[in-house]
Amino acid sequence: MQTRFVYFIALLLSIAFSGKGLAQDKKATKKTPVHNYDSRFIDGKSKSTLVTESGDDLYRMEMENDKIMALYVNDEKIPESHYNEYSLIIAKLKEQLKIDKKQALEDQRQAKKDQQQAKRDGEQAHRDMIQAKLDREQAMKDKNNFEADKRRSMKERVHLEIEIEHLEEAKEKADQDQYNAITQREKEIEVSREQMEIKKSAEEDMKELEKDQEQAKKDQAQAKLDQEQSVRDQIQAKKDQEQAEEDQRLLKLLINDLIKDGIITGEKDLHTLSLTTEGMTVNDVKQSNETANRYKKKYKRFSTGNFNYEVTSNGSKSIRMHRG
Repeated sequence: MQTRFVYFIALLLSIAFSGKGLAQDKKATKKTPVHNYDSRFIDGKSKSTLVTESGDDLYRMEMENDKIMALYVNDEKIPESHYNEYSLIIAKLKEQLKIDKKQALEDQRQAKKDQQQAKRDGEQAHRDMIQAKLDREQAMKDKNNFEADKRRSMKERVHLEIEIEHLEEAKEKADQDQYNAITQREKEIEVSREQMEIKKSAEEDMKELEKDQEQAKKDQAQAKLDQEQSVRDQIQAKKDQEQAEEDQRLLKLLINDLIKDGIITGEKDLHTLSLTTEGMTVNDVKQSNETANRYKKKYKRFSTGNFNYEVTSNGSKSIRMHRG
């Protein structure tokens, strides 16, 4: 699966702000640069805060809408009258605020979509469970109706037997009584026909009951599958988010190493980068086997995923990589 990234912050921009190269001493202790972004709406106003570290300096800029409300350098507030001395830093901080805000909005939209999908799956599972319950209740009603029909059939059978006994007694009577016996026999035939119809109806009801019970089982199984899928979707969304954060952290470290090794002078100097199991190219220049092997070993996830980084003509940055 290929994933596109357009969100690079922290160490990359810290290097661009300061214009200073990192120390070449590989034994020096590595320090994770500070980079924090916060944005919220208060009383209808957009308030943003960006904190970033460049070299030995820590910058903090507070914005309200498009106006700078405060600028701090190493926790020392800079008077507004001195802002012109930091015009380059302010311009870069504003540009980074735009990038961070755009990425934050994109992350919120994606998170909302994932939550909505998980909610829809949960609601569907709930509906399926309700339907399964209704099917079970209907099956029980059908069963009760069958039992009631059966009891009625038994009562009618008993009644028929009584009538037959009366008919046999009537045969011993006079000729007039014989006519009545014939009439009674016709009634007996009609009752028998009705019994057959009742039996047939009962058999059909039993078949329908079995179908309803089978459907109820299927609906219940589907409801369980939908619920399990909802849980898997939530877990996968969390894994994807964590993996994206880890890939961004590795990319920052990789560019830092390129600068330390003198392959590029800074983050802006990097236009294309390819790291695969076959080798490594930087700005369309193939690197030596020794360099490629060193980077492949340190960034094995990128090399095995056929990692490609590119700055497009409009200045946007993208990554293409097969995720494992």
